[in-house]
Amino acid sequence: MKERKKINNLNLKRIFISECDKSKLDAFNAGPGFENFSEYIISEAFDDLKSGDGSTHILINEVGTDYDIVGYFTLSCNALPYDDGYGSDSIPGIPVVEIKMFAIDIKYQDVFYQFEDEILPISVWCLDYLSSYVANTLSQHISCKALYLHAVDSAEEFYYINGFNYMKPFMKPLYSVDDDFKAMWKPLKKFFLPEG
Repeated sequence: MKERKKINNLNLKRIFISECDKSKLDAFNAGPGFENFSEYIISEAFDDLKSGDGSTHILINEVGTDYDIVGYFTLSCNALPYDDGYGSDSIPGIPVVEIKMFAIDIKYQDVFYQFEDEILPISVWCLDYLSSYVANTLSQHISCKALYLHAVDSAEEFYYINGFNYMKPFMKPLYSVDDDFKAMWKPLKKFFLPEG
């Protein structure tokens, strides 16, 4: 059995992309096959911020007075329309925060960290941080009831085992450039949904 890679110190903090050193952004590497995630934070994230299409947050591990980029996530407001079964002309929607991008640097992929009795991959700690940030901080400023994303094929199981659900048959996600990927959602609050 392969031994797990572990780190002893993880001091996870969130900063805005505008606060991050450009050389650190340039060095971010999501790994082979995920070059688009590596390129996004240096070529598109600032454009999305300016246009209002997404806000990128960098997750760092503070090491003394320096830091490493662990990963990043890009968030955007959205709605998840659904068919309420009443056949009305209006379409109800669940206010959601869309995770447009979520990536972990290759240095921290498949690396575990133990806090108290819980040992988890750093990617899970980062996803938990993101979920907690939206549920406890961001939701004080905008209305949202759930997280929503399009999972790349290789990450579908990761999201599923970490609390994301597949769309229910009556849910009708808005068109996205990522429609080729599986749409998933994770409730942050209890709310009524029709059966089905």
